[in-house]
Amino acid sequence: MADVHNEDMIIDLNSALSKVREALDTTVKIERDPSMSVSDRNSNVAIVKAAVTEGISTLQGCTIDDFTGTAAPDYQISTLRIESNSPINAGTSATFSASADYVNHKGVVTEEGLAEAVIWSSSDGAIVSINSSTGVATAEVPGNVTITARAGDGTLSSVPMIVI
Repeated sequence: MADVHNEDMIIDLNSALSKVREALDTTVKIERDPSMSVSDRNSNVAIVKAAVTEGISTLQGCTIDDFTGTAAPDYQISTLRIESNSPINAGTSATFSASADYVNHKGVVTEEGLAEAVIWSSSDGAIVSINSSTGVATAEVPGNVTITARAGDGTLSSVPMIVI
């Protein structure tokens, strides 16, 4: 699931937290001033409570259900790997699989080694034919070939293969 960010909510939260900070600074000044009246102290308590309540309300509004901004981009493949059995003998089959590492919109790795559904292809179908959806390859004749995996986002990975 992509995380979300909302610049307006961050500004609102910073504003609410600034009010809390100001109210707490005022509270410290009042507590240090023995001549402050009970009325002034009670008034400041109300200001601090209102500022804290506003900050809590802003934080409670940070849910996906109420989100009005734009979602962060989906995680992207940073590395696509092909697992293979090479070399293989002509007349035999091998099954290829692919795994991927993902990064978030900040470039931080979020998932590693996840099985990835890809479209398979062979650089020379006369040497190795491959089922584009299952990755099952049949080595037809000896030679050199490149097997390529293409992920849904267009990311490619290739592996050279020797058929003996």
